[in-house]
Amino acid sequence: IYSDRINHGGILRALTVPAKGGQTGFMDKIKIYEALPSELKEKIDKLDVVYKMRIFIHKQKYATDKHVTLVKSQPQLDSMELREDRDFPSVVHPMVFTQNETGRKAMNLSPMFCEYIMGMDSKESDELIRELLSHIWREEFAYYHQWSANDLVLWDNWRIFHSAKGVDLGITRKMRRTTISGDYAKGRKLLPEETS
Repeated sequence: IYSDRINHGGILRALTVPAKGGQTGFMDKIKIYEALPSELKEKIDKLDVVYKMRIFIHKQKYATDKHVTLVKSQPQLDSMELREDRDFPSVVHPMVFTQNETGRKAMNLSPMFCEYIMGMDSKESDELIRELLSHIWREEFAYYHQWSANDLVLWDNWRIFHSAKGVDLGITRKMRRTTISGDYAKGRKLLPEETS
């Protein structure tokens, strides 16, 4: 979502599985949208959201409702953070889009990397995003995959949100991920004149 092109799918394979934690959560954007009240659907159907790559989760405004502190970094991540603005300009995606194959609408608000809603003042944008996230984060929408070694999971990245649950410090979780190319062709780079 921090890129103007969204790859079509993801494939994740478990190599080293921790004894506890490390699940991957999946949520269906179509079911999330369909469960919204009608007045909220009408309010958000034509809105656009600005996203920005932020390597570190403690700098992602909406990624979690918990306080997060960076304990330790790695040189590779520090290097990526220095290149965020150059390599990952802000992008715009519709908050809701219609799936071509089914004609059904999907909620396209990803908490990671979300900055604000275009055309709204910051207070109004923040309130609406937080209201929508309280809807998205409902456990009834979530499936958490408990990994076993060599499990392989494939998902439609245009329809499914995914996230990883953490593991305790010192615990190893190794995964191999491959992406399936493609683009839903609804995102774009934020224009310089739109940032003021």
